[in-house]
Amino acid sequence: MSQLEESDSQVWGRYAPDLLSPHIFRTVANVKFKRVFTSHSGCHAVAIDSQSTSPLAWLLGRNEHSQLTHPLPSTLTVPHLSSDGTSPSPTPAVPAPFPLDALPAPNVPQGLRGQRVVHAACGRSHTILVTERGQAWSCGWNHLGQLGLGFTGGGSGGGGAGGENVNGFRRVEGDLKGEKVVMAAAGIGFSLFLTESGRVYAVGSGEKGQLGNGKTGEHIAASKVFFTEQSDPLLVRGAIDGKKIVSISCGQQHSIALDDQGFCYAWGFGGLGRLGLGMQYDALVPTVVPHFAGPNLLTRARTITTGGTNSMFIDKQGMVTLCGKWKTTGDGSAGQPWMTPKLVQDIMGYKFDIVAAGGVTLFAHTKGKDGEFLVGWGQGAGHGELALGVGNLKSATKPQRIDAFDSLDIHDIAAGQNTTFFLIRPPSSSPSPPPSPPPPAVCRKVEVVGGEDPLECEMCEQAFHGACLTPPIVGIPDGEWFCPNCSLKNQPPSWWGEKEKKKKA
Repeated sequence: MSQLEESDSQVWGRYAPDLLSPHIFRTVANVKFKRVFTSHSGCHAVAIDSQSTSPLAWLLGRNEHSQLTHPLPSTLTVPHLSSDGTSPSPTPAVPAPFPLDALPAPNVPQGLRGQRVVHAACGRSHTILVTERGQAWSCGWNHLGQLGLGFTGGGSGGGGAGGENVNGFRRVEGDLKGEKVVMAAAGIGFSLFLTESGRVYAVGSGEKGQLGNGKTGEHIAASKVFFTEQSDPLLVRGAIDGKKIVSISCGQQHSIALDDQGFCYAWGFGGLGRLGLGMQYDALVPTVVPHFAGPNLLTRARTITTGGTNSMFIDKQGMVTLCGKWKTTGDGSAGQPWMTPKLVQDIMGYKFDIVAAGGVTLFAHTKGKDGEFLVGWGQGAGHGELALGVGNLKSATKPQRIDAFDSLDIHDIAAGQNTTFFLIRPPSSSPSPPPSPPPPAVCRKVEVVGGEDPLECEMCEQAFHGACLTPPIVGIPDGEWFCPNCSLKNQPPSWWGEKEKKKKA
């Protein structure tokens, strides 16, 4: 037993079992949220509340690369062991959401404090916030320039601390300074920014073409292979040049963009068909996804999202399509990836409005004539992230209805590496159900011993010990039995005879 375990019995994780069914964050049960964000490859999250004056970002999760900023007040964190398993972590995790304004000035500069946060993105170990003024702020792991701050690593001053991490939020400027950012997306080592004008900017690693600039920058130095590291926002061109992009999403090493006409564009790592282009090659510039490029407006895309190794879409008919690797065996696995977007056959009869993709999980939500419900699936899910409930399987190769959310109004879903977050609109107020009838009375004569089971009257459902009756009854009478108050000499109610006739009929 290590010194930490001896001195601190509340080490986080040691007594924290997986949650197999949905649980409410009790610490923020009185806060209403409108969006939640996490990463298919990360273990931290950002939620945005719905305050009308100044919506705040709330953060939680792991913090090994200062993705929640560092240092954090000790009142927010719970100590745990570092990766070596013996010493306490210098950047302990946060198990419950905390508001951005709870952090000191070095973590949250004055320029960010008090601004309305409207969007966020989580990479594996970095975080991006987008404010109502169109500014993007980032912190966390910056070893490849994925924060877009004009340098790699921690930099110096203004929240930097050397090394690979930036410990406090800093504003992303460069070519974004004259633009209004409305959305951000993040992969493992790169990030995208979408502006109000519909243009997309990229930062970070270009190893697999994630920057969309037509090159990887591969070169050899000191017997090592290196690739382009873009630390200043770079305008992405290719097939999206001149298009009005309205949504972006990042996988581990690939990106999908959606324009205002319903066309989709993909670039980055093309392994396992995740780009939906029909071939396993890297796309170094944005390329039109043929499946959504037809003349039929109904077959074009309305919603996009990405998992680590797949891409998911809802077309304008409400149908869910999927491409890439989303299973570990069989159809949809690395051996048989879906090279182009395909309809998910098991849920073709419904129209969906929300999709989400996590580390190994996929979710789709529908609201239609058959009511409102959520389905989820994912082979290899082992931590309860599908929310199928205690006693049920943790993973599923086909869409499974998640009963816990039946008839609940789901507002947003964020699927993480091993965790899933759901935003549920509180149900509207309704009349309280009538009180339950009192339990049947039980014979009070406790002097009877011997473990005798009481007799229950067929009419009033009160219970009596046979030995307590006058005359006493031994054993269980044949047929129906009525207590003295309901016996035939007192005549049963008029409806009783009708009930018996129906039984015999």
